[in-house]
Amino acid sequence: MKIRPDLIAPVKVLHGQGSTNSGKGFADLLAQKISEVDQSMRIADQESAELLAGTGSIHETMIALEEAGIQLRMVGAVRDKVVNAYQDLTRMQI
Repeated sequence: MKIRPDLIAPVKVLHGQGSTNSGKGFADLLAQKISEVDQSMRIADQESAELLAGTGSIHETMIALEEAGIQLRMVGAVRDKVVNAYQDLTRMQI
């Protein structure tokens, strides 16, 4: 069977940009989310320090610690998925 070039849809190559129209790439999105997790960890540390100083609430401290822990586990899961996807791509035969 012959390949007819007129039936093949043109492919547009995007350099460093995602397929969304917003213009934000995956790296930008990942950096933003990591900075949000970092901010959450800082808030949890601040709440812990206030609790140790006697001015904080154990309730607020536990909420901040759990939120930071959940976000940190999520970042770890995303990292694992990205690494697995990269390894799958490197094993793919072309």
